[in-house]
Amino acid sequence: MRWIEDGEEKSECWEITIDGDVMRWTAQREDENGNTFTASFEMNRVEE
Repeated sequence: MRWIEDGEEKSECWEITIDGDVMRWTAQREDENGNTFTASFEMNRVEE
């Protein structure tokens, strides 16, 4: 994903996987100092 923020181009790469009732989201991001890091979270499906 790419966007413009404060006149500067930013980008981020995502990976989303679904395995049964679990969704995992991982992204490669860049902080305000230009350092790259990985952010991730996992969500479990809940029954209605």
